[in-house]
Amino acid sequence: MAEWLLGCTYVSDRREHGVRDHWLHPLEFERIRRGDCEDFALWAWRKLTERGCRNEFIVGRWHRDGREGAHAWVLIYLDGRPWIFETTGRSKERMFKPLDQVAREYIPFAAIDQDVRKKVYVGITQRIMKLMKGP
Repeated sequence: MAEWLLGCTYVSDRREHGVRDHWLHPLEFERIRRGDCEDFALWAWRKLTERGCRNEFIVGRWHRDGREGAHAWVLIYLDGRPWIFETTGRSKERMFKPLDQVAREYIPFAAIDQDVRKKVYVGITQRIMKLMKGP
């Protein structure tokens, strides 16, 4: 799965579709093999789910070294331990990170697990409250 993703091309929705945000169906992503973070992650989540793996497709924010932005990734459990599956990583080493080592970089807002159970994290609630208060 990681090898297949390494053969895909990351491209922004603005550049590829001319819009700020566009989510591809995993079968479409599989056909064209290019997309942005949610396309990579949604494809991986679907494949892991088909294989019966415990995992979650997560949307939220990522930040490190002064850089940040909206992001999507997969949380996968390997030997019962949670790992970030950074599906847009450009090497296998960059794709799999133990959650306890990178948890501060990934701020989840919402997730869906392999059983299609939805989760909403506190981070999104705080963000919504700030937006409601205004500038």
